[in-house]
Amino acid sequence: DNGVVGRVGSVLEAALRRELPPDAHLRCSGNLFVSLTSPAFVSPGAGSDGVIKGFNGGPLALEGELVSEFADFEDLLGALLSSCHIPLYCGWPARNYRGKLRVDGGWTQLTPTPPGCEDTAVRVSSFPLLEPWGQSPPGDGSATGNFFEQQATFWDGWGDWDRRGGLIAPDGAGGTPAVDYMTLGKWALLPASDDVLEELVRLGRADTQRWAAANGYLVFPPYEAPELGSEVGSEELERWAPAGQRF
Repeated sequence: DNGVVGRVGSVLEAALRRELPPDAHLRCSGNLFVSLTSPAFVSPGAGSDGVIKGFNGGPLALEGELVSEFADFEDLLGALLSSCHIPLYCGWPARNYRGKLRVDGGWTQLTPTPPGCEDTAVRVSSFPLLEPWGQSPPGDGSATGNFFEQQATFWDGWGDWDRRGGLIAPDGAGGTPAVDYMTLGKWALLPASDDVLEELVRLGRADTQRWAAANGYLVFPPYEAPELGSEVGSEELERWAPAGQRF
């Protein structure tokens, strides 16, 4: 009733304090890897080494970091809240964690992979990104400042992961997404009705079962997901996902 903009951070913190056990930092240390992004202002253009530091050559640099050791409960809580902090949407423009300003880790690592797990990890995404990744230029962004080049840390080798069976997503493992990523991005910030969200959960299960079947893990018939809107009123569906935004 009170909306989400500016409130998400405090609501999430209250939920974490309520649900996490007091020794969560001990259980998570060495087992949980939290992605953080540190923004900083730099001189525009390339540095003395020829590497462009700022986003798209501009004055704002984004540095990614994975944290996996937590000194105490508050340290863990700070990491979790920083890792999903979207400026203004979650409250202040940035959170202060371990002496640095931090924002959502997805800005620099959309699906972070723990060190040493590159050959076995499976990336999970609710967004269909194979097409935009395939249309992006090659490179890692260091020469251009383009954080969306194919090997940039944001989505490093996204299509390569899918080809070797390491991606669960609406378009992964040969899937056809029911909703485009722009609409899903809108719903991520401004949630749709409970009926639509429940149907997205069912679609997510179908994505997982399709991936499992394609990679030899599924021994029973795959889950058949309903078409988006089959259990949602047409007016509600059109309001949240106009026909032109559905595949």
